[in-house]
Formats: sequence, structure tokens, C-alpha cells
Amino acid sequence: AKPGHQASVWVAHGFGAVLMTAAWARLNDAERSARQMIFFGARRRISGGHRLASAFVKLFCHPLSARFVDWHKLFPATQLRLGSADENTQWFRVYAKWLRSKRWVDDEDQFDYRAALTANPIPSALHIAAAADNVYAAPEDVRHFVEELGEHDAQLMVYDEISESKQRYNHLSMLMHPQAETDIFKNTHGWLNAKLGEETHFGVDTRA
Repeated sequence: AKPGHQASVWVAHGFGAVLMTAAWARLNDAERSARQMIFFGARRRISGGHRLASAFVKLFCHPLSARFVDWHKLFPATQLRLGSADENTQWFRVYAKWLRSKRWVDDEDQFDYRAALTANPIPSALHIAAAADNVYAAPEDVRHFVEELGEHDAQLMVYDEISESKQRYNHLSMLMHPQAETDIFKNTHGWLNAKLGEETHFGVDTRA
């Protein structure tokens, strides 16, 4: 958002949406500036329905992976093609914990995010998934995240192969492919225009 303005539209990708909604749960009413949220490939847990997804969860949550991250002092998300920036070790520990746990609870103070979001629902949200994303954010896992966020005005768009561009989007290309501006962002703009009638300020969090 611009200096002096609070973001009225909060946008997140992947695990960034989990951190963003967790922040919402802890903020006070004055700090909850969002009127709309947009999530690309957002999920908290990976069900492991696809064999590659199951292998990813086992590898990510393996004790040796935690040791490697501690030794390396960061999680190499860029090398693993999971994001555009490497992440710190604290992020990795939270990710690994929440990725496999049915309970969405903070380890340090036992804050229950699901209960807090029930008491303080998020605003209207557009959830975007890619049919070809079988590992990092399968459409079914995105649907589970929509349900976990509790009652809110939610719309889910699942993109398969786009007939005009012939693109079949995945976890990263839904944001990074040049054709996404026409294939995906156009519909996103349409959803926003239907919801907003005032000046818009964006806040963005992009994680794997």
C-alpha cells in the first residue's frame, strides 16, 4: 500500500495466504483493513492424494530436512522452484508443522487460528487454483483451505487448459507466465470490479 494508506485488498500466493489469514486472526479491528482478499494456490495442508504430493510432504517434514535448513541458515525455495525468494528457518519450522497437522494452533502460545477466524471472519475472498497443480496446491486442498477459513463470501476459480492460449497453469505459472495477465488476471480484475467502488490499495505476500 502507499504510505499513509492501509491496504484494502490483500493478495497472497501459496503459504503466504496461510500467514496472511493467521495475521488477520490476531489483528485488532482497526488493523483489519482488507475489504477483499485474493489467494493464488493457497492451502495450509497437503493431502498427499497424488504420489508426488505425498513424497513432497515426507521429504519436507523429514528430520534430515530440518537439519539441512538449520545448517544452511535458510530454506532454499528458489532452488527448489517453490517461490521467488529463500525463507528463514523459523518460516520452515512453522510450514512443516502446519503442513501436516490437522490442528491450526500456534506452538508458542497455543493460539487457535481456526477458532479466531470463526469469531472474526475474513472479508470476501477469491480463491484461485490450477487443475495441473497436483503437488503444491491441488484444487481439493485449496477447497479444504476455503472451508478451514470458516464462513465467508468465497469464490473458487479452478483453471484447467485455457482454450485461447493453450496454457495449462500450475502453482507458479498462474502468476509468472506472461499469458496469465490475459487468462487469469482479467477474471481477477472482473471479480474486484464487481466488489469495489472505491480507490484500491494492495498488500501482497508471496510464499510457496
